[in-house]
Amino acid sequence: MPAKSSEFVAVVLAGTKGSRLFPLTSGEIPKHLMPVGGVPILSRLLDTIQSSGFSSSIIAVSSDDSVTVPFLKDHGFAVKDSATTTDKSGVTDPFLDQQHGLEHGSSNPHVTLEQKESSSKSLQSFEVTVVPMSEDCAGSAEALRQLDSSIPSKSHTVVIPGDLVVLEEKILTKLVNTHRQGNVEVLTKPHSAVTMLLADVGEQDEHGIP
Repeated sequence: MPAKSSEFVAVVLAGTKGSRLFPLTSGEIPKHLMPVGGVPILSRLLDTIQSSGFSSSIIAVSSDDSVTVPFLKDHGFAVKDSATTTDKSGVTDPFLDQQHGLEHGSSNPHVTLEQKESSSKSLQSFEVTVVPMSEDCAGSAEALRQLDSSIPSKSHTVVIPGDLVVLEEKILTKLVNTHRQGNVEVLTKPHSAVTMLLADVGEQDEHGIP
């Protein structure tokens, strides 16, 4: 069974530029837009998310990101809705200016795009909301806190690193189904708060733990 849009929401964390990969990465090519096998990582992720049954995804980007929305527009998406904030000096958030946004004064800055033509096997419509994080965002947990108002309160959140290279098409479907099975209503069985997808990269930390 694929993910239901109201049951699960896919959040892609793409707020870092990938400084350790410099000079391959830069302001123009952050690591989530790096090509792998000729296909940008973000394109692979979105195709997998959509083919797994999601009807929408949220992408968390850095506060000064000026390339993700144009990239999506060049890859079959069109702006559906947008809003931004102004700082205390009255200067508009550069995210919106660089992303062709429309409204000012919102407490929930974002750009929502809708796919014009699906490249996946799914026939349902697909939307992507790009949300800039604050300049002082300290990591993944803080990013999710800032996204709280963008995530439906009754949805399970599937958190995906923006640099994850997906090679197995149905991996998200398997993850969703595993989490769903862990939350079956059984009185003698506690619900699963978190289901994690891990990979053995063949390395150990200083304590010898994989």
